[in-house]
Amino acid sequence: MSRTVDEANRAVGRIRRMPYGVARTEIAEQEARRIEEEGPAETLAYALFALVESYVWGGEGAKAYVPFRRSIRLWDTSPELFDEGDRHDFFWAFKWMVTGLVEYPDVPATQITATIADMERRYAVAGNGLDAVAYAAFRWAEHTGDPDVELAFTAWAATPRDEYSQCEACELGDQAVHLAATGRVPEAIRVIETVPPTTRWCATEPADMLSVLALAHLDQGDAGAALEAHRRAVAALADTQSDMVGARGRRLELLARGGATDRALEALASDGHLLVDADSPLGQLRFGIAVLRALAALPDVGERPVAVPGVPAATVGELGAWTAERSRSLAAAFDARNGSDRLVREVEAAASVRPSETPLSLTVIDPAAVAGTAPTVAAVTPPPGGSSSRDAEPAGQHLGGSGAGPLAVAGHDDASFPTAPAAPADAHLALAEEHLAADRPAQAVASYQVAAGLLDAAGRLADAGLAWAEAARCADLLGDVDGSHAGYVASTARLRAAGTPPGLLTRVVVAWAPVAARAGGAGDVLAVVGVLRPALRSLVEAERPEAAVDLVERERGAARRALADLDDTAARLLAAAPRRRPPPRGRTRTQPPTRPPTPTPSRSRSAPPRPTPRSGRSPTPPTRSGWRGACSATPAASRTPSGAWSPPPRGSASRGTRCAPRWAASSSRCCAAPASTPGPTRSSRSWRDDVGR
Repeated sequence: MSRTVDEANRAVGRIRRMPYGVARTEIAEQEARRIEEEGPAETLAYALFALVESYVWGGEGAKAYVPFRRSIRLWDTSPELFDEGDRHDFFWAFKWMVTGLVEYPDVPATQITATIADMERRYAVAGNGLDAVAYAAFRWAEHTGDPDVELAFTAWAATPRDEYSQCEACELGDQAVHLAATGRVPEAIRVIETVPPTTRWCATEPADMLSVLALAHLDQGDAGAALEAHRRAVAALADTQSDMVGARGRRLELLARGGATDRALEALASDGHLLVDADSPLGQLRFGIAVLRALAALPDVGERPVAVPGVPAATVGELGAWTAERSRSLAAAFDARNGSDRLVREVEAAASVRPSETPLSLTVIDPAAVAGTAPTVAAVTPPPGGSSSRDAEPAGQHLGGSGAGPLAVAGHDDASFPTAPAAPADAHLALAEEHLAADRPAQAVASYQVAAGLLDAAGRLADAGLAWAEAARCADLLGDVDGSHAGYVASTARLRAAGTPPGLLTRVVVAWAPVAARAGGAGDVLAVVGVLRPALRSLVEAERPEAAVDLVERERGAARRALADLDDTAARLLAAAPRRRPPPRGRTRTQPPTRPPTPTPSRSRSAPPRPTPRSGRSPTPPTRSGWRGACSATPAASRTPSGAWSPPPRGSASRGTRCAPRWAASSSRCCAAPASTPGPTRSSRSWRDDVGR
């Protein structure tokens, strides 16, 4: 039985709302075949576009060219089958094709240049703007090392933007990348630092441009500015929607050149899988060059152990040798296709990178100072109304004064931060949230620490513990794992002293566990788990005949879920701990944000913001199979090296003490996905909401 146009459109629309991956791609293939065989013909263009989109965003870009060519034949023979939305999709897909073809060395150069020429001709005939064409020509010239690349760059920069342009943030980021790569570092810094405040961020920005900015400042010898940009890049990177080989590679190089040896090696272990399974061969080459640059800046690490999935290497030295050989092979393949030696020369030049003369200090929370702030239960006298009273504030408190305790406010340089006399604790908590909203996570950590000290002095231990938990979580995202671990220790000590409900304390412990696993503090977490389990078990087994049955069942269900999360956390800690090797004494370490589970293409493969769809079509952008929670309880990981922390599966109750990104969440959806709806905003709910604040 044949379907109506509305029915077929709805079927394709349902596919476009699926997460990218194998399942979606297979269904898209089946639907395209069915419509080709059975009709209705009016839906074929839409179905082919959905198939192209599925291949490109599902990590199979090389397969997208076949259905794309079918779309071209359909356009040439039956243009009446394309409605306004199909027309827009058709021209948008040209952008994907040019970018995708460049990234595979077995695609002939003649095919790429012919595709760009065909794109220009068709855009001109249709009366479209030519900004996307100029950008495609520049990217191809840059990739091949064309002597006229600067002419192509100038032509692109001078071409007016139009409806087929990439998003403004990506455009500025690409300009900065090119300027920095060609030695115009101050100009690249100027482009990034003068980005209009009204710019709408996307799924790859501002992480990409901030990683460029951090390295640029390091090249200029400005360690403070490099550190600030790096921290912002790390925070934004946690909310990206592609493999981000450029930003992750630059992050690795910055850590290595900045003297953060252990953190660089942990970043290598975490992101090293991109050497073999980045979304394309060009992505693998780009990350390989970044690894070689980073290793060239790391002294005396050749015998350090490392485990990277898919790479036959047990030490850093073996990994470097394997990466150099593979990168030379990939570069040679691309250069043979491109008719140049640009990429081979870039691989060889990576060995000349040296450490920066301005090392970076990545500490956000000073563990030694935090250790002196732990209260004892006997020393605390709760103010009238209980430990969570909002009214009791210490008189005459000054920041860093004796009443507030020895607080470590590392890296705080915000001139707006109050210095004397101290504001009430709640004002500092509000200030921390303002810092997060303004993309100043390091300052937020400082505000949370000051608030925790004031809350300690006021006897509000539960609130102080939650402030420490917020500070610890932000510190982890900024790469300060040792400081984050110390913050969680301080948090749980206060929460336990305040008699915090075990369910809430469990959420903090679950967030703490992956940090403790990397900081060598699994025993601290397991000690708290040993106290929490009996408390949760008693809640599950408690008989309360005086309470309503449905209330008792809800409370028991919550306790069972918390107990399951706690058991899962303990099991993962125990599984990871035996394989862990402690770093040399006196060094710090970190785990960088992990790669989102679903592979997606580079930022230039933008998906179109569709015009208003006709009947049966949904404008809703497709969802991702990966979860996006920059400050959730545990970081997501699609691959877990042996001995590393393995997060709970997607959908676990332990996920998401705050599921929305915290300081990188003001962005809209990427230009690389249909921009019909804004992105998620930062949740207004926090741990503190659960203690009656």
